[in-house]
Amino acid sequence: MPIVKSAFEGVSSVYFVYGQTGSGKTHTMGLLEESRERQVGIIPSILREVFTKVDSDESPLRSTNVYISFYQLYLDNIQDLLNP
Repeated sequence: MPIVKSAFEGVSSVYFVYGQTGSGKTHTMGLLEESRERQVGIIPSILREVFTKVDSDESPLRSTNVYISFYQLYLDNIQDLLNP
């Protein structure tokens, strides 16, 4: 997970998904109602990796903030999918 490694090195990280309607973006991102463990998408996989790394940090003085934005651009309209 290079994007997670970069984020923990202080690099602002973005995962951008683009494609035609019906091309499988929702499936790839892992936003289906039901998902099997071996078919988990990109978002659940990245979040699992991030929080595993945060939980494993043993430094009592370290603080970690995680900010997530999830937007959809469709027909020139931007929709926040985490806060509809």
